Amino acid sequence: MKQIIEIKPKSSDKVLSGDKVITIQKGRRLYNLGDAVLLDPEDNKTISIEILRVSYCKVKDTPIMDLALHGEKKWENLVDYLKQYYPTIKKDSVITIIRFQLKKDNK
Repeated sequence: MKQIIEIKPKSSDKVLSGDKVITIQKGRRLYNLGDAVLLDPEDNKTISIEILRVSYCKVKDTPIMDLALHGEKKWENLVDYLKQYYPTIKKDSVITIIRFQLKKDNK
């Protein structure tokens, strides 16, 4: 069974265009490298991906490259963004960062 990762609603177009290559979740989530499926909960659309990297850190320790890939300049902006989905998140909260690439079999 493939791993399923839920993404921000209505973000499947960004994944399919290649603009979204990272997703961040609160807590320490266990994902294996390799095949997975992103699920857009807005329309139940699934997208085949390959997980390239899974890393863990506190929000305030998010690497600059991961912030940039997510579209943020500072970790404080990331906290504000994540609060939409995780209202209790704080700068010392642990997050899971999943870096992925789109598989060629998507249409």
